[in-house]
Amino acid sequence: MMTTTTMTLALGRVRPSEEESLRGFARADLPFDEVWLETLLTQRRRRLSTLFWKCFASTLPTCFEAILLDANRTTWSIAMGQVRRAMLLPHDDHRGRCARRAAIGLALSDIEHGCATSFSVVLDEPHAFLFAGHVLPPARQIACESDGTFTELRLDGEPWRASSRSAQPRITTPRRDVPILASLPFGHPFPEPLAPAKPNEEIRAHFESAFAILGEADRGYPAPIFVPWVARATRALVPVLTPPDQTISSSFEDLPGVIALSHASDAMHLADCLVHEASHQHVQFLQQLGPMDDGSDDTLYWSPARRENRPLEKIVLAYHAFVNILRFWEACRDRGIGDEETCSRMIAHKRHYCEELRKPLETERALAALTRIGRALIDLDS
Repeated sequence: MMTTTTMTLALGRVRPSEEESLRGFARADLPFDEVWLETLLTQRRRRLSTLFWKCFASTLPTCFEAILLDANRTTWSIAMGQVRRAMLLPHDDHRGRCARRAAIGLALSDIEHGCATSFSVVLDEPHAFLFAGHVLPPARQIACESDGTFTELRLDGEPWRASSRSAQPRITTPRRDVPILASLPFGHPFPEPLAPAKPNEEIRAHFESAFAILGEADRGYPAPIFVPWVARATRALVPVLTPPDQTISSSFEDLPGVIALSHASDAMHLADCLVHEASHQHVQFLQQLGPMDDGSDDTLYWSPARRENRPLEKIVLAYHAFVNILRFWEACRDRGIGDEETCSRMIAHKRHYCEELRKPLETERALAALTRIGRALIDLDS
């Protein structure tokens, strides 16, 4: 159990001077401490990587020890979710396969960011990895040598060269190039009812228009807020098929930064979804420090969005997302983006959700259960 006064993990005790850093995770329009986040994720990676090596040192090639335990590695990649997942799986062959894929994915991500790394590993079955915006051909044997500038990659003994066929459509953001993938990384299955849509130039341009709307919504602020909020948290997009006039988005605990997004929804609603899912990703960032509540409140509270009773953690998650979506639609109204009727309707809709979700969060029992992280996420001072 974690209380609001004893919150320790890799960063140690949360000092009062860090209250504003925590609070920056609540809303896109609040000041955000990038250095604090980088420190959090770097130290969390070190902790997880150390535990991961202890779990799998006997099954992973020894070349991964240096990769996993190098204190200078700072990349927080999609693979970090697989590192965590592998340690939580039962002790069976699938656990070992997941661990090997996670280690390779993490090493490839490090190479993308200029780390000198070498490894060679044989998998039980062919697997296609994501590397530098390319989907590699499925291979069982993967060997890599990189000096931080030049990388030699061999798949099943053959040298791999980047080509237009392996390159994925991508969107350039201030933070990184975001590839648009045909499937979820690491062979992660699609949860029902999601089904992937094949990426193409039309989908890429459509997704790019949603990012452009975020940029328009940022006009008038002293500094951009929605573009950094989304770009900070987004590492890959996967278009999904949806029924007509329906918008769907989803993110995944084991695939940090991966967002599934309706392929044909209008750009305004896609931008809404990006803000929504980026909000969830910010919660996941902060949960690397600790949980949102101490578990003492087992009450199920009404969630108007899901139309069902849900635990306190899910109410915080929903409230946090809808507050940011409301801010987005208010910015669209104020900047004259989209038609006035749609903006007014969405503002009323999201405001109603925020009001309904806020009520249980202000009950005595919920307030007592929320940790400092939970209280920061719902920005109780506002």
